[in-house]
Amino acid sequence: MIRVGEISGGLTPLFKELANWYGLCNRISRTVKSGMVLPMVQFHFVAIFVPGILWLMSELSSSGNFMGHSAIKLGLGILSLFYTLAVVIFAIVQLIPGMS
Repeated sequence: MIRVGEISGGLTPLFKELANWYGLCNRISRTVKSGMVLPMVQFHFVAIFVPGILWLMSELSSSGNFMGHSAIKLGLGILSLFYTLAVVIFAIVQLIPGMS
Protein backbone atom coordinates (compact mmCIF):
# COMPACT_ATOMS: atom_id res chain seq x y z
CA MET A 1 0.00 0.00 0.00
CA ILE A 2 2.84 2.36 0.76
CA ARG A 3 4.34 1.76 -2.66
CA VAL A 4 0.99 2.64 -4.27
CA GLY A 5 0.81 5.78 -2.11
CA GLU A 6 4.30 6.82 -3.16
CA ILE A 7 3.57 6.26 -6.83
CA SER A 8 0.25 8.09 -6.76
CA GLY A 9 1.53 10.90 -4.55
CA GLY A 10 -1.17 10.29 -1.94
CA LEU A 11 0.95 9.02 0.92
CA THR A 12 -0.56 11.34 3.55
CA PRO A 13 -4.19 10.23 2.97
CA LEU A 14 -3.00 6.63 2.92
CA PHE A 15 -1.40 6.96 6.36
CA LYS A 16 -4.52 8.70 7.70
CA GLU A 17 -6.66 5.84 6.41
CA LEU A 18 -4.31 3.27 7.95
CA ALA A 19 -4.40 5.15 11.27
CA ASN A 20 -8.20 5.14 11.19
CA TRP A 21 -8.26 1.42 10.40
CA TYR A 22 -5.88 0.44 13.19
CA GLY A 23 -7.69 2.77 15.59
CA LEU A 24 -10.97 1.03 14.79
CA CYS A 25 -9.36 -2.40 15.29
CA ASN A 26 -7.96 -1.25 18.64
CA ARG A 27 -11.35 0.11 19.81
CA ILE A 28 -13.12 -3.11 18.85
CA SER A 29 -10.49 -5.19 20.66
CA ARG A 30 -10.80 -3.08 23.82
CA THR A 31 -14.61 -3.24 23.69
CA VAL A 32 -14.62 -7.03 23.38
CA LYS A 33 -12.07 -7.46 26.17
CA SER A 34 -13.89 -5.09 28.53
CA GLY A 35 -17.17 -6.84 27.77
CA MET A 36 -15.65 -10.14 28.90
CA VAL A 37 -14.62 -8.93 32.37
CA LEU A 38 -18.00 -9.11 34.15
CA PRO A 39 -18.89 -12.62 32.91
CA MET A 40 -15.45 -13.83 33.99
CA VAL A 41 -15.88 -12.35 37.46
CA GLN A 42 -19.32 -13.92 37.76
CA PHE A 43 -18.01 -17.29 36.58
CA HIS A 44 -15.22 -17.28 39.15
CA PHE A 45 -17.61 -16.16 41.89
CA VAL A 46 -19.93 -19.08 41.19
CA ALA A 47 -17.10 -21.60 40.83
CA ILE A 48 -15.25 -20.55 44.00
CA PHE A 49 -17.52 -18.83 46.50
CA VAL A 50 -20.68 -20.91 46.14
CA PRO A 51 -18.83 -24.20 46.88
CA GLY A 52 -16.99 -22.39 49.67
CA ILE A 53 -20.28 -21.32 51.22
CA LEU A 54 -21.60 -24.88 50.89
CA TRP A 55 -18.45 -26.17 52.59
CA LEU A 56 -18.86 -23.64 55.41
CA MET A 57 -22.48 -24.64 55.85
CA SER A 58 -21.48 -28.31 56.05
CA GLU A 59 -18.89 -27.50 58.71
CA LEU A 60 -21.43 -25.56 60.74
CA SER A 61 -24.23 -28.11 60.43
CA SER A 62 -24.63 -30.64 63.20
CA SER A 63 -24.86 -33.68 60.91
CA GLY A 64 -21.76 -32.83 58.87
CA ASN A 65 -22.96 -34.69 55.77
CA PHE A 66 -23.81 -31.69 53.60
CA MET A 67 -21.24 -32.70 50.95
CA GLY A 68 -19.39 -29.39 51.07
CA HIS A 69 -16.04 -30.97 50.17
CA SER A 70 -17.44 -32.46 46.98
CA ALA A 71 -18.88 -29.04 46.10
CA ILE A 72 -15.41 -27.50 46.41
CA LYS A 73 -13.96 -30.28 44.24
CA LEU A 74 -16.67 -29.64 41.66
CA GLY A 75 -15.94 -25.89 41.64
CA LEU A 76 -12.21 -26.48 41.23
CA GLY A 77 -12.89 -29.05 38.53
CA ILE A 78 -14.98 -26.54 36.59
CA LEU A 79 -12.22 -23.93 36.90
CA SER A 80 -9.51 -26.38 35.83
CA LEU A 81 -11.56 -27.37 32.77
CA PHE A 82 -12.06 -23.71 31.90
CA TYR A 83 -8.38 -22.84 32.28
CA THR A 84 -7.27 -25.90 30.30
CA LEU A 85 -9.53 -24.85 27.45
CA ALA A 86 -8.28 -21.26 27.68
CA VAL A 87 -4.63 -22.39 27.51
CA VAL A 88 -5.33 -24.60 24.48
CA ILE A 89 -7.10 -21.76 22.65
CA PHE A 90 -4.28 -19.34 23.52
CA ALA A 91 -1.67 -21.81 22.25
CA ILE A 92 -3.55 -22.33 19.00
CA VAL A 93 -3.86 -18.59 18.42
CA GLN A 94 -0.14 -18.08 19.11
CA LEU A 95 0.95 -20.95 16.86
CA ILE A 96 -1.14 -20.09 13.80
CA PRO A 97 0.63 -17.39 11.78
CA GLY A 98 -1.32 -14.19 11.30
CA MET A 99 -3.78 -14.78 14.18
CA SER A 100 -1.85 -13.10 16.99
